[in-house]
Amino acid sequence: MENNVLKYFDNSFNTTESIDELEKYILNLAVRGKLVPQDLNDEPASELLKKIKVEKETLIKKGEIKKEKPLPEIKEDEIPYTLPNGWKWSRYSDLFNFVDYRGVTPKKIASGIRLITAKNIKNGFLDINPEEFISEKEYTNRMTRGFPEIGDIFFTTEAPLGKVCMVSFPNNEIITPGQRIITFQPFSKELLVSKLQMFIIMSPFMQKYLYNNATGMTAKGIRASTLKQLAFPLPPLNEQKRIVEKIEELFNITKRLREKLNESNKQIADLGKSSLHHLTNSKTQEEFQKHWSFIENNFDTLFNDIRNVKSLRQTILQLAVQGKLIPQDPNDEPASELLRKIKAEKNKLIKEGKIKKEKPLPEIREDEIPYELPDGWEWVRLGEVSNNIHYGYTASADITIKEPKLLRITDIQNNKVNWDTVPGCKIKKEDIGKYLLNERDILIARTGGTI
Repeated sequence: MENNVLKYFDNSFNTTESIDELEKYILNLAVRGKLVPQDLNDEPASELLKKIKVEKETLIKKGEIKKEKPLPEIKEDEIPYTLPNGWKWSRYSDLFNFVDYRGVTPKKIASGIRLITAKNIKNGFLDINPEEFISEKEYTNRMTRGFPEIGDIFFTTEAPLGKVCMVSFPNNEIITPGQRIITFQPFSKELLVSKLQMFIIMSPFMQKYLYNNATGMTAKGIRASTLKQLAFPLPPLNEQKRIVEKIEELFNITKRLREKLNESNKQIADLGKSSLHHLTNSKTQEEFQKHWSFIENNFDTLFNDIRNVKSLRQTILQLAVQGKLIPQDPNDEPASELLRKIKAEKNKLIKEGKIKKEKPLPEIREDEIPYELPDGWEWVRLGEVSNNIHYGYTASADITIKEPKLLRITDIQNNKVNWDTVPGCKIKKEDIGKYLLNERDILIARTGGTI
């Protein structure tokens, strides 16, 4: 079946976004009872809830969990849609004991007991990167609230809200959940398929439901007390098992689709990289045209990924500086003549006292030349074509001063400047002329993370 489905889905689900949407659709069908057929012989969820209630009361009598104030019955206006026969709307507090680790932020150390934070919780799996650890003493203090076990669910209450995964122990390590995680512990692992509840929380319906009941403006969060009261659908036990089996079967197909897509994208990326390499290293115009024709005819395929677009831009600039981007015209005045005219202009500015005469720059040596230029081009030093190359002004930025603006390295992003965020500075009037920027000046960030 899987291979047939893959062939059927190949053309329809050939992007990451479309596969994401397919998985959301599967989960939405599951949460509404439309993913697998109902079986009239299944014991209804109403009976299941009675049995789970007995298990819960047993745990209370044993002192393993605390008795809480009963929550009200689910009202008609809380029910978002009609469930199939045998299903029942329920509250999380009917099925799970909540272990909440919020409180004082644990002190992190280089190694020790692995701390699971909200960043480690991905939808459907636990990712141990990034790694954080706490001391055994800190662990002992925290775990008085309860230990996570296989079959429990980790749920993130904020930053991000609503991410879930089943509890696992990477490399059989001891773990402890962090502040923004609640552990859902089922009152009975035999009467409840926890993994289905994980899938239900992952569904678009439930994600929207969570956000609608969350608080906060910039970062949405939800309280444990609110979570306990939320209504969610509960199928009969046997149907829970069938739904999980079907979701896993379909998600295995979407996983294969992702792997196939990633492999295809890698091959296209490699082909694009190879095509650009051949283009850049073409020895003749005929060879260049051959490689360019291939790129042009397959442009949309080769450059449908941002990584390839970046490589394409770099190649365009490289071709430009090598004189391979456009054809040469033998009628153009050569750069050697252009340099003579620029030199004449420079001498004129020196005579007029507008710029200072500087020591002549040395001739460009053979070992300085990185590649051969086309006819008519010349290697030149920046000092020969610029009348003033100098450092910028050193001063403290002041957002209360509007002018003159003090352009900082951090203000230059992606070869652009957002002048609205550039602060001002104090400078003496006699120094302004030395540092003032003019149209068509070129700025280079000469230090820092990016030149």
